[in-house]
Amino acid sequence: MAGMWRRGRNRRHDGPVGSLQDPPNIVRSGWNAAACSASSLGEGAACCRVHSVAVAVSEQDMRQARQWAGVWPVPAVLLLSAPAVAHDQFGPPNPPGPNSADHLVAVNMVTDVQRVGPGQAFHLALIFDIEPQWRIYWKNPGEGAPPPQIKVQAPSGFEIGQTMWTRPRAFKTPVGPVYAYEGQAVLFVPVKAPMPLADGRVTLHAEIKWAVCKDVCLLGEARRSVTVETTHRPVESPQVANPILLKHRMRLPGSLDTVSGASVTFDGTLLTITGPAQGEKKAAYFPAHSRGVTYHEAEVTVTNDRFHVVVRVDLHPNNALGEPMVLGGLVALGDKLDDPCYDFQLQLPMLIER
Repeated sequence: MAGMWRRGRNRRHDGPVGSLQDPPNIVRSGWNAAACSASSLGEGAACCRVHSVAVAVSEQDMRQARQWAGVWPVPAVLLLSAPAVAHDQFGPPNPPGPNSADHLVAVNMVTDVQRVGPGQAFHLALIFDIEPQWRIYWKNPGEGAPPPQIKVQAPSGFEIGQTMWTRPRAFKTPVGPVYAYEGQAVLFVPVKAPMPLADGRVTLHAEIKWAVCKDVCLLGEARRSVTVETTHRPVESPQVANPILLKHRMRLPGSLDTVSGASVTFDGTLLTITGPAQGEKKAAYFPAHSRGVTYHEAEVTVTNDRFHVVVRVDLHPNNALGEPMVLGGLVALGDKLDDPCYDFQLQLPMLIER
């Protein structure tokens, strides 16, 4: 389990795993958001099941509950054939109704192809239409609720990749920043067909779970399927000119490695990212989550058509559970979702905490 840390209100635990104390009144089986009044807490409040009683807690405390339940982080795409996860990221969904998560978020699944040839790569696209003033979360939600979880079941031989996340927005809450989507969001899941491939049809299934929040957080889930024609002949791709997919595909980040004049350095304490601002006057940094890594608030400036991001980073190798620690995130230029954005990763050598 990763070390517990809190960015809001300067409360953070950076010690090794062994120094963490048992959290009071938190059920280890996971959190279950319920519709309860949180008006006294303001924006950023949510509900958590505490000893089977729904009470209002901050998103920061809900984050603590997720960590202690052993569910942070959880991959965005889980293959049903993969080993079972020890704890599910989500509890039961809220009952259906006009104020349910299923009503607040409509989920559809489509592909960007009509036909698939042998060895062809294509995408499942999960389209989330979100009621105004409500939001769902990016892969690193900050102090928000868990991001969407997608379980994909594909026919034998089809390979499922990691979810591709489009550019989010940053929102300030009383407990700290959250990184989320409003209005409409699209997540892309890469798929690769096997070789050889026979003529016919294949159906792919997905189970989607999400949290949607405003003054309270609600849980929703849906099951969607899509059928694609297959052929033994090579097929040109892409084949579907879906305007929604084209719009959101433009919001996928490029690689910072491909940007001439960009650089990422880390001196053991400060992570520094620089590069051309491409005429934009603003920039933002969205940190990626990695076990054993704590990001402090970033200093972001744009001068002489170059962006500069400086972030103080704390490393706790004992909290990485033997996994490589990776620094990363997304640099977003401008303030529009369609403006350029780039992601990066910087893998650190294996360290031993003394």
